[in-house]
Amino acid sequence: MTRLRWIALPLFLVPPASIPCARAQATAPLGMVLSSDGKGTLERAGARKPLLLGELLYEGDRLAAAASKVTILYCPTARRVEVAPRGLVEIGASALAVRRGPPPVEAAGRCLLPRVALGSESLERIGGLRARGSPPIAIYLGGAVSTPRPTFSWAPVEGAVRYRVVLRTESGAEVLSTETRETKLDLPASAAALADGAYDWEVSAHNDGTTLARQAVSLTVKRDGVPEAGSDPAERLARAVALENAAYYAEAAAYYRELRGNAPEDARLTRHLAWLYWQAGLISAANVEIERLSGSHR
Repeated sequence: MTRLRWIALPLFLVPPASIPCARAQATAPLGMVLSSDGKGTLERAGARKPLLLGELLYEGDRLAAAASKVTILYCPTARRVEVAPRGLVEIGASALAVRRGPPPVEAAGRCLLPRVALGSESLERIGGLRARGSPPIAIYLGGAVSTPRPTFSWAPVEGAVRYRVVLRTESGAEVLSTETRETKLDLPASAAALADGAYDWEVSAHNDGTTLARQAVSLTVKRDGVPEAGSDPAERLARAVALENAAYYAEAAAYYRELRGNAPEDARLTRHLAWLYWQAGLISAANVEIERLSGSHR
């Protein structure tokens, strides 16, 4: 069985190409955009660009909402702030200045910012290694896992009518063996929660007795108190950041995949997914995202 181990790789950060970065390199970010329809604008150092989800915010930035409200995290006061439609606010070192519209609606929050900003990931090493398989399947769960009841997920394989999932302990003891027609599998309620430790899991795709593809990876259950997220997009982005910062890269990627579904044209999310999957040791999944980026600036 082919095993792919999670390996911590050095980070080579490059500045985002889409926005002037001299200010960003000189000062620490003061917040982040948690939700945006992408139609508002961000003005920084005299330049304007679309106000995008996940954008880090710095002193002097001016945020203009369009027809929908914008939600930001403002770290100096540890508050979540909703800027009203058509509102305009300026980021200050200790307070927000309202330049247009009603006062923002505020709620308690946590100053939790990503260590690697969307669009600043180095992809130099990704794509240089290919996972082995028959052929391989892009698996979306591996590396460190925060929950003892994970969801096993993978990319569909053309022609497959069923998938077989096998989970074993590192010593080879079988924990789970089952089949499904779906491309994801929750740990069954009848199965005991996974104890902390290392596991190997494998998924194979089948049709009429023929194995079409197979892939196996390793994961390590290491429970953590990362807060759960509700249905609000801002909460889900905040949880993705929390998981990523705690090195639960595959679980963070699940949220970013969901966010990309609402903004499929945002290449930053695809770039970040490639980086997250690589960090989790999910080489096939990382390569799929790299292929999706083909033709764009890397």
